[in-house]
Amino acid sequence: MSETIYNALGWTLIHSIWQIGIITLVLFVVLRSNFLKSSNHRYITVITGMLSVVIISLLTFLFYYSGNGRWKIQPSIYQ
Repeated sequence: MSETIYNALGWTLIHSIWQIGIITLVLFVVLRSNFLKSSNHRYITVITGMLSVVIISLLTFLFYYSGNGRWKIQPSIYQ
């Protein structure tokens, strides 16, 4: 495997921590409100949350794998 893949995987793991935290917080608030009375609606909400975790992690990986996550500005000590 190339260094680019390792770099993208590492940043994906780091960013997935806070991304999953935000999704979990939103799910917690939605499920704790008595808005969803039906168990079927709660099930669909949780499945949507889990699917969004997978999609966001995949998008984060693709962002860093494509090279968009690199530093665009060089620090002044390297110039």
